[in-house]
Amino acid sequence: MDGDVPIHAFFKREKNIMKSSSVISLGHDPVTFEISKLLAMKSCRSASIHIMSTIDHALHFIASQAFGASKMTFLLDLDMPDLDGTRFIGEFEKLSQSVKEKVQIYVLGSISKVNEFSQQAQSPSIENHFQKQLLLGQLQVMQRC
Repeated sequence: MDGDVPIHAFFKREKNIMKSSSVISLGHDPVTFEISKLLAMKSCRSASIHIMSTIDHALHFIASQAFGASKMTFLLDLDMPDLDGTRFIGEFEKLSQSVKEKVQIYVLGSISKVNEFSQQAQSPSIENHFQKQLLLGQLQVMQRC
């Protein structure tokens, strides 16, 4: 897990996030929304932000938008009640390869949930795992620069 990585190193290493046409997050958590907004403003510039309320809604959106979009960044927030991140990854893996290639998934959550999830769910589409509060703090510092 890379939750304590300096933000300049995060963006240097996570170059694909800068090419996203959409930043998608699942749920209405204010911290995840703020992370989405900061990512769109600072790295993706013209990226649109989409907040999905259910796993099925998110998967449908990804499948329907992937053909016309460049890369999409998906923030999988493990701290949302009633969200089964393992189910999301399992359903995501059933999508066509051409769709999966357009999506980069970043797993966010508390340190215990991220560690537990990273041991349970494996997917080549998962780019990285981050502790949500640390990433938000780093993005806010970057926004002031």
